[in-house]
Parts: sequence; structure tokens; C-alpha cells
Amino acid sequence: FTWIASNILEQELTIRAWPNPAQGILNITGIGAGETATLHSPTGQLVATHAIHSAAQIVRMDVSEVPAGAYLLRVGSHCSHILIRR
Repeated sequence: FTWIASNILEQELTIRAWPNPAQGILNITGIGAGETATLHSPTGQLVATHAIHSAAQIVRMDVSEVPAGAYLLRVGSHCSHILIRR
């Protein structure tokens, strides 16, 4: 027998969002230029978008006009649960 070992490393994108619950501004890290952050209601309705045009360590998404409730934050294939309160 011949054993061949290989390691395939993928750099995993880590999205972090705070504060949670959010009240006006949602801070997000792990987003690259050219990506879009979206907020969806539990029924799947798109309620807010934020396009990222240039690289930044922290992206600030204005959620002040989003009604209070539970939402799904999506960036590419990554998702996170976010609560918005007033």
C-alpha cells in the first residue's frame, strides 16, 4: 500500500455582527469589497441591503428604519440571526 496524505485548507470567511440586538447601526466585520449585506424577515422578505464598495475592517449598516423584530443577516452564503429593537 502507498499512503498519500494531502491537506486542503480553505480560508473560511467569518462574519461577525454586533450589537445584537441592534438599535440603529449594525457593525459587521468579515465582508470584502464587492459584497452585499442583506437583512431578510423570517418570511424571506428583503428589508435592507448594504453594498460594500471598498475594503473596510468594520462595515456599519444603518438599520434605524427597519421595524423591530428578528431578521436573517446574509453575506454571500453566510447567515446570522439579528434582532432589531427600538
